[in-house]
Amino acid sequence: MRSRILTIFFIAVVLNGCGLFAYERLAAYDLTVQVRDSSGAPVSGATIKSTDNQKVKTSRKGEARLVYTTGGLHVITVSARNSSTQQIKVTVPMVEQNRITVYLDNTRMAEPEQPLLQEQFVEQ
Repeated sequence: MRSRILTIFFIAVVLNGCGLFAYERLAAYDLTVQVRDSSGAPVSGATIKSTDNQKVKTSRKGEARLVYTTGGLHVITVSARNSSTQQIKVTVPMVEQNRITVYLDNTRMAEPEQPLLQEQFVEQ
């Protein structure tokens, strides 16, 4: 009986060393995105999409939360009805802050245009 218990214990230790029973905790990086219109008012129901296939809507307070399990560069696209679309580059993890504010222009209602990355420069 004692031999059998030791054998089972030994097998469990070996399997755990192989990672079969190891539960690796994934690092999670939270990012709160606050969406405002051109007057600074919260935008409820705005759609936020991330390059890692997350898609969320903002609350009545104009906020939504994204959770990243991988670090690196991500592009966030923020859009709302009757407003411009913004694309923002975010590097995860964000050491300085875990909250960003995105302003959407709702003053002009023109034909939809291709969104530009916020960090790009446009020559005129």
